[in-house]
Amino acid sequence: MIDQPTTQGQPATLHPATPPSRLLVIVTVSVFIAEALVMILLAVLPPLPRLMSAIVDASLLTVVVIPTLHLFLQRPMSLEIAERKQAERALQRSHDEMEQRVHDRTRALTRANEALQAEIAERQQREQEIAALLAGSRAVLANNDFEKTAKELFEICKGVLGATAGYVSLINERNEHNTPIFHDTGDQKCAVTARTQMSIRGFREQAYATGKKPSIALPSSR
Repeated sequence: MIDQPTTQGQPATLHPATPPSRLLVIVTVSVFIAEALVMILLAVLPPLPRLMSAIVDASLLTVVVIPTLHLFLQRPMSLEIAERKQAERALQRSHDEMEQRVHDRTRALTRANEALQAEIAERQQREQEIAALLAGSRAVLANNDFEKTAKELFEICKGVLGATAGYVSLINERNEHNTPIFHDTGDQKCAVTARTQMSIRGFREQAYATGKKPSIALPSSR
């Protein structure tokens, strides 16, 4: 749909340009009428000197031709130029408004697309977490060996978190410290010794406060 330029709420209309043939006819007729009137007037007046006759001829031509040309030539052309300038301004305003609407719609679509992508990513994360929980439950039910089950759970958690290294540990009865059972450094140059004890209370508080998984710095191997 193409918007039609408007002026003050009304569609802008452009009158057709005056053809050159019409302009030529107007000028020719104006000069002819003026010259005819001059000749008639000179015929009525008594004979005048040649200089005076030329002055009268030029004066009458000016008096007749100038108003005629203004009425039939200059005024229509001025109106036509003004209308065209007004139509051009209306067209430019319409073009600017259309560009602004396109920009606004593009920005709205971009925001909607970003929100949709975020929602899709969140749903995928939830699906991945649910799948990990189901896989962990199956691992617990299928294995009687604690260490084997712990390793399977560890691998599942690594896949969900995107971790490259980590460890599995047991929490003491007072839920204050944990004792590492085994660890996987992956491609990281680090290790967790058997005597290392790490408080988990701070990790929980960090997770509750930020809503994100806490980062754990593993000590370098010596």
